[in-house]
Amino acid sequence: MDWPPSSARAVRAVPERDTGTGIVTAVSVGDDQGTVLTTRELEIAELVASGSSNREIAVQLSVSVRAVEGYIYRACLKLGVSDRDGLATIIREGGSRRPGT
Repeated sequence: MDWPPSSARAVRAVPERDTGTGIVTAVSVGDDQGTVLTTRELEIAELVASGSSNREIAVQLSVSVRAVEGYIYRACLKLGVSDRDGLATIIREGGSRRPGT
């Protein structure tokens, strides 16, 4: 799917909250709209983009499949896509960018 220029999206790590521990708890995703995915949502979105199934992600992260489904659902809502394919496309186009990488 080709995104119109006005909907161009990128993934960039921007500390949203640092509690003094150096731990980034969210990243900014999107254009200048300020969409924020949590670190876990981004982690799961990256695994979706790499082709992992919900079950594989659940096993790798030691969470339930239902939890993975919830993270994917919320990430899709935040990014305005309707399914995991759209989520994967945004992540692949924007690249996987985490703090310090």
